[in-house]
Amino acid sequence: DYCEGALVGGLWSPITRQLKDGDSVEIISSSEPLDVDPDLEDLCKTPKARAAINRQLQQRRLRFAQETGRDILLQEIIRNKLPSSVLEGENFRLILEILNLKDPQELYIQIGQDLKSPGVVLYYLEGHGPDEEKKPGPEHVERNTISVPTLDKAIFKFARCCNPLPGQENVVATLSERGVTFHNGDCQDLHQRHSLQPKQMLQVHWNTRAVWKHPLVFDVHIYEQSLRKLLPALTSLPEKIKILHISGTTGKNDCEIVILRVVLHSFDEARKLFGGLPTERTVIEEFGREGGPRHFRAGI
Repeated sequence: DYCEGALVGGLWSPITRQLKDGDSVEIISSSEPLDVDPDLEDLCKTPKARAAINRQLQQRRLRFAQETGRDILLQEIIRNKLPSSVLEGENFRLILEILNLKDPQELYIQIGQDLKSPGVVLYYLEGHGPDEEKKPGPEHVERNTISVPTLDKAIFKFARCCNPLPGQENVVATLSERGVTFHNGDCQDLHQRHSLQPKQMLQVHWNTRAVWKHPLVFDVHIYEQSLRKLLPALTSLPEKIKILHISGTTGKNDCEIVILRVVLHSFDEARKLFGGLPTERTVIEEFGREGGPRHFRAGI
């Protein structure tokens, strides 16, 4: 029903076409979790294949939520001057029973999906709730931090209400069962429409030292900007930043738009690229793995 890639001449190659009747493929199984490209779902022809892709992606989201939830809870524990060993004590096991959770992993997942607040755990660990008289205002709340070493399309999304950019300063993240959504820290839609508490917004730390496992292709639109004005910034980029396509066009009301398709390998490269663009006019329309199904369909 679907496959991640194929052996061609003894070498592993990503999918480059849809299989047809009579084609022969070699199926190699593995006990390790599949690193499935989310864009593969668009190639699926049967509900069974789409369900198989979704199961793999959901398992990936659950693993991420578990790791993130535990990290957030530890940050809260340390901030409240409690030892991290409390997660291994008898009181913690009693808290799991009170919350009707079967094990710590289930708790971490619920925190990592913003279904349960770490403050609930702190309430029982400390034996009392937060001091209301000393409760800080929203502008003074110390946010927990989420460290982002790479971008996985199955987990991470960029909000269209404020169009944050990878590697950008003052970016916050919100959690859900679908993963993580990035917003600009001053996004009005985030504060007004979604009615989130300050603690539900995580400060994003981009790991600029890590190289991404999969190079990513970004489709970027820069609005109200001419190609001529952008060329000096684009031509001065490091050689590793590969521009696949660049063109200028006009949109509604004769608005000039620069269309850019570029390959990036790290948040360090992302900062160098987006730092030279007018951030308030730059929008990430789409991103995905280099050589993945989406870019094959687009003719890359």
